[in-house]
Amino acid sequence: MSKESSYIKLSEKISNLIKDFLGGREEGKLNEWVNSSKESRELYNEIVSETNLKNKIFKYSSLDTELHYRELESKIRKFKNRKLRIRYMKYVAIFMFPMMIASLFYIINNSKQIEKKSYKNELHPGGAKAVLMLSSGEVINLEGSGDNEQDTIEGAFVYSNKKKLQYDDKRISNDKVFTHKIVVPRGGEYIVELSDGTNVYLFAESSLSYPSRFTGEKREVVLTGEAYFDVCRDTTKEFIVKAGGANIKVLGTSFNVMAYEGLDIVETSLIRGKVVVNNTMLTPNKQAFFNKETKEIGVRDIRGKDYEARSNGMFVFYEKTLDEILKELSRWYDFEYFYENKSVASNRYVVRIPKYQKVNDVFDIIEMTKEVKFGVKGKSVVIKGIK
Repeated sequence: MSKESSYIKLSEKISNLIKDFLGGREEGKLNEWVNSSKESRELYNEIVSETNLKNKIFKYSSLDTELHYRELESKIRKFKNRKLRIRYMKYVAIFMFPMMIASLFYIINNSKQIEKKSYKNELHPGGAKAVLMLSSGEVINLEGSGDNEQDTIEGAFVYSNKKKLQYDDKRISNDKVFTHKIVVPRGGEYIVELSDGTNVYLFAESSLSYPSRFTGEKREVVLTGEAYFDVCRDTTKEFIVKAGGANIKVLGTSFNVMAYEGLDIVETSLIRGKVVVNNTMLTPNKQAFFNKETKEIGVRDIRGKDYEARSNGMFVFYEKTLDEILKELSRWYDFEYFYENKSVASNRYVVRIPKYQKVNDVFDIIEMTKEVKFGVKGKSVVIKGIK
């Protein structure tokens, strides 16, 4: 019997032991609820199935132990009968508890192996780095900025530090408006506070073009790559982001835009407020996906807080494919990756980590599934599947 199976069997025994405390009457109520509808039965099976249990063992080990409990809780809250909701929340807790215990055994056992493992090459996280391109053609390296430096750049008064460039619209030396462009390289990140007070968190391999100050009836910027926007509200001037053929219009809100060159889709993910993407209205926890070639647009549900967390120094991958995860990580940690077996690229995982951790820690977590192995040599990562 494999170690994973042993943990699952152990968790099943713990589950049965806990269920004994329910007593015949409570267990009867549980069975009655399970058999009351197809929806109830499917939810019950989702919680207790052995396959799902094994999958959740990994998910709990990926640093977000509350994630799946909250997911199941949201499903339960949709039921109309309040008494059944309260009762079933207790049952959910009972079944989630052994999953966490199984995970604990699994992590403790594997931690010894992880401690012994060392990579010949370690890939370190990126940091705050960017260049500012002026309309005159001059290029300013922002990476070497000191703390609270002040300067006047093409009539705009700016403050800069090691992580952020801030424009002060109240202090200008002339009325001219210039176009500036901030470029963040691979392995970099930077924040720019525009003249209206809007904060833009730029991620790796991204750029933003914007005026040194906003005039007229609208505030317009152009994005390539990915950025999180926290737009300062101004009902008299709508804020417009142009990204890969998509036009995103807002008054004041928080949202994320992904529009990398080479990708067919532009994603706009809304956290708070409302935005309009090419005449399609979005509400919080919705994402618009715009096809650059066909110009078609669709909308899907998302977890908005996952995108917000990224602007606060976290990577949150919820049911993302391995390829989606590696694309994101490779930009930040600056590496190239290759598959020995391309089929593993579609495997899905749940991972939540601080973005300033070494990428090898992420690889260790994913390797605990016994599905893939990572090999690191210089700035190259090779992924192979485990049969």
